[in-house]
Amino acid sequence: MIFKRNKGYLRSNELESRTMRNHLQKLIEQKKVTQIKRGVYCLNEEVAKRQMIDVERIIPGAVLCLYSAWSLHQLTLTIPNAFHLAVEKSRKVILPSHPNIMVTYLKKEYYELGIENTTIEGFMVKIYDIEKCVCDAVKYRNKVGMELTSEVIKNYLAMNTRNIDKLVKYARVMRVFNTMKMYLEVQL
Repeated sequence: MIFKRNKGYLRSNELESRTMRNHLQKLIEQKKVTQIKRGVYCLNEEVAKRQMIDVERIIPGAVLCLYSAWSLHQLTLTIPNAFHLAVEKSRKVILPSHPNIMVTYLKKEYYELGIENTTIEGFMVKIYDIEKCVCDAVKYRNKVGMELTSEVIKNYLAMNTRNIDKLVKYARVMRVFNTMKMYLEVQL
């Protein structure tokens, strides 16, 4: 079945015949499939087993950020209550009813900074690299709280793979260098 090939997801444009559309409708009626937004469906049993969603199918071009990225990079013990995704400010995004998704709209220069591709639970997803995530914690410190910001920075500094030069470069681009410097001085 198409759902199995696509790790539990299906776009309506992948249906090749009327018979397949009718079969999809029966699966929806039997509550085996959920329409998560117009033209995107998920097989309930497959998605229930996973922690990750197929971000690219739901919101093409979206990047995991903030709580989702901090958690995946092991910068915080806080478990996200939603998938946090970043998109370019100029885009209009229609959110599905399920799963819970929080969107952050960023200027192009901030959106494109530090994107890397990785595979999580079989899904190819875009996520911000660790240094961009740390800068985001500083940039959004008033929204996420000083305690979480400090936790992210402390855990970053404890990592052997940290790249302070890259962190400083990103902090300058994102205009949080002076605040970052203050946090780093306290931690070091």
